[in-house]
Amino acid sequence: MSSVSSRVEAVRCPGQLSGTVLVNLMIIRRPHGREFRLRPCDETNAIIRHVVAVIRERTGIELLCLVAMSNYWHLCVSDPEGRICEFTRDCHSVIARAVNTAHGDFENLWSAEQTSHVICAEPSDVIAKIAYCMANPVEARLVAHGKNWPGVRAALPAKPRVVRRPENFFAVKKTVARGPRWRLSSFRDRLGTRTSPMKS
Repeated sequence: MSSVSSRVEAVRCPGQLSGTVLVNLMIIRRPHGREFRLRPCDETNAIIRHVVAVIRERTGIELLCLVAMSNYWHLCVSDPEGRICEFTRDCHSVIARAVNTAHGDFENLWSAEQTSHVICAEPSDVIAKIAYCMANPVEARLVAHGKNWPGVRAALPAKPRVVRRPENFFAVKKTVARGPRWRLSSFRDRLGTRTSPMKS
């Protein structure tokens, strides 16, 4: 396993490299000053779920795990189309504007530090990173069990769910046939490996 800075060729940013290699990554980013800008509440949780669901559908990114803590968030994803740069750019941009609008803030939400992309070379690396992400609320001694975390926390094999568009920042259409699906990809199906069931 190596960081994206030492293996840029593996990320395949749009328009840079071609190929069909499936890249699995863990993504980490913190708010500016490590402030609690992502602290769990109904509004922030809805924003994160909606933005990730919409941009995941647009970019073809396959979501394996997502945990939003108060002062950082973790995602484990598969990138079959080489669009991880687009996915992270749009997620961070829209989440920042929506959260700022919701809480009346005007300063930068995210730290100026580069987003961390950790490449998972082996299936066992992916499983280890998912377990690490999901255990974060307990490791930080914020809750006794991960399921009690009030923020966004989900991992395979959770069933797909339709997420609703939050109000205020996002324009609400008069008629919506079906909202975007909050879909966690099946890592077992993608790699043909046996994994232990994980509960969100």
